[in-house]
Amino acid sequence: IESIAIPNNIKSINVGAFSKSQIKEIDIPSSIIQIGVDAFERCDSLEKIHLEDIAKFTSIKFMRRWSNPFYSKRHLYRKIEGYYTNDSKDELINKINNI
Repeated sequence: IESIAIPNNIKSINVGAFSKSQIKEIDIPSSIIQIGVDAFERCDSLEKIHLEDIAKFTSIKFMRRWSNPFYSKRHLYRKIEGYYTNDSKDELINKINNI
């Protein structure tokens, strides 16, 4: 599996859910409120992370640093009405801080 779209009715991502997997792309809906320990540990192939709602993403409870899929990524991706952006991590953090 290279691409995963988490359904809108899912509220959490379990411990180690994608740990050491070969996924390249993931869609994270705004329904996610918690991401378990090491859910994205060593997801070295992960290239694109699509967020339904970036403001809501900032309120997710991350259980540990590897819980955050952006922890080791240089570029972040956000889907907005069918368009994708690839702001650098620093640019996105700036935008998050200004929400």
